[in-house]
Amino acid sequence: MEITRPPVKSKPVMKCEFMLCVVALLFLSVAPDVHAQKAAKLSPVQRQAAFESIQTMRRLISAVQVGPSFPQYESLLIQTKIVVDERLSILRGEMRVLVSQALAAFTDAHELWRIAINSESVQHYILYSCKIFQRYSLFDPQTITPINCSDGNAVSDAFPSGARMYHTSWRQRLLDPQLGQIWATSAERLDDAQKLLAASG
Repeated sequence: MEITRPPVKSKPVMKCEFMLCVVALLFLSVAPDVHAQKAAKLSPVQRQAAFESIQTMRRLISAVQVGPSFPQYESLLIQTKIVVDERLSILRGEMRVLVSQALAAFTDAHELWRIAINSESVQHYILYSCKIFQRYSLFDPQTITPINCSDGNAVSDAFPSGARMYHTSWRQRLLDPQLGQIWATSAERLDDAQKLLAASG
């Protein structure tokens, strides 16, 4: 006598796992197209505005590598802002964000430099620049540790009192490397903007 076995029902969990796999594969196959569509939204006018903004700020990066004086940098920054601000009104979305962030970093570098020139001491320089320090996680290049600029006592303990900030040795230790850190942020944003521009073509 044959024993009839009931048909084996597939487990709902397996079906669910299969569906998840299908959805994941569909997402992976569609994701690059979505990114391309996002980048392709740039109009010809926006592409030109983005290109001119990026090129203008790259010229400023080349200039700072030569080592301009503060008045020279200030003049170059004003010229750059005139060009980029005008084109920012045309840009939208992620491109506008990246270009704005790059320009903001150049402006913050100018402010940090101005504070250094006008500060009576290293402590004043750090305390007056606290927001910029926090925004870019600036650190003391000699000790490779973040400077806790919000704690006046910690700053006083870490740096000698009465040390003139713009003295050559302190400028070389703090200001010059920290300007470099901020300008590196500008360069990174411009690289991202260049990639986005290339993807939109």
